[in-house]
Amino acid sequence: MLTKRMLTMTVAAVAVTASAAMAGTKYQSNVVNASTTHPPGNPTVASGKVSVQDNGNIKVGVKGVTDGGGAPVDSSTSYKDTATLDGSEYIYIVKLNYTALGVDVEIPVVLTMKKGGGKGAVSLGGLTSNIPMGVGRSLEVTGGELWGPLGAGNVPACTADVTAGFAILSSACKGGTRVGVAGIAVP
Repeated sequence: MLTKRMLTMTVAAVAVTASAAMAGTKYQSNVVNASTTHPPGNPTVASGKVSVQDNGNIKVGVKGVTDGGGAPVDSSTSYKDTATLDGSEYIYIVKLNYTALGVDVEIPVVLTMKKGGGKGAVSLGGLTSNIPMGVGRSLEVTGGELWGPLGAGNVPACTADVTAGFAILSSACKGGTRVGVAGIAVP
């Protein structure tokens, strides 16, 4: 027979277990045009998805990215092949905030583009290892931006951010034009 104390302890244990089980989370967003006109002027992005998972994996995919003249964009495969930026890449910047520390962080995700489409992925491993024990472990996703092409002049500073895996406050990988943002498109 359960006593009132045993029942209270059981309910508390279930509540704690439920909280831990709900910790497995994923953030997902659409990538939409950042154009200042409607309908959007070139450069544009037709669609895209971004996901950030609690295991630290970030995945980005975009389609229908055009240049200023409306042609589908291409980049070299330099980053994919050698992990070396050459300036032709498009970069998606994931914007985060360490809620416990109140620190804004930006994660650059390099996209290799072909016929207007591209994918990229990174891990937050280096960033999350910097959260000290005892400090809250939530990261607020505050937005995202698709930039490109990076441009040769931005390669050295962006390479430093890509190598580090993150930038405090503002990434140097915002080269070219802001083509897309995380959010919704109003028809």
